[in-house]
Amino acid sequence: MLVGHSYGGAVITQAGVNPKVHSLVYVAAYAPEVGQSVLDTQKPYPDAPGRPFIVKDDAGYLKFTDEGIFDYFAPDLPRSERALIAATQGAFGVKAVSTPVTQAAWHTVPSFEVVSTDDKVIPPQLQRDQVKRLKATAVEVAASHVVMLSHPDVVAKLIIEAAK
Repeated sequence: MLVGHSYGGAVITQAGVNPKVHSLVYVAAYAPEVGQSVLDTQKPYPDAPGRPFIVKDDAGYLKFTDEGIFDYFAPDLPRSERALIAATQGAFGVKAVSTPVTQAAWHTVPSFEVVSTDDKVIPPQLQRDQVKRLKATAVEVAASHVVMLSHPDVVAKLIIEAAK
């Protein structure tokens, strides 16, 4: 089983074609189609409110501003946890979100999805539309983008279901 969060959904979409993989779990994540990147999957939808708070540094890597973490990425976490995320977040390369996948495992591998209905990073409607497209078993949670931190029990339950 592979589990992916956010742009990690593109990673499991591509890597999941390995015959050892028996299920995919998307946790507030993107599930691109063959030939699509993460950015491509967002094109039909309005920009999420948190998107302007993703900034590029001088080396070309992306990360959230502190305001973005506090108000858009993880607003349902206690202030101390948001501060920790802001201080320790790792930057990610533009290629992580702009490189199209060449394979989409969800076409043949059973998929599961946690939809974060209060997500301000990935539009909830995009997540819901993916559930239909992937024919995924899904659960919706009134949570931010970091649903695995705010509702770990719900995420763990779906992962356990996917492991069966």
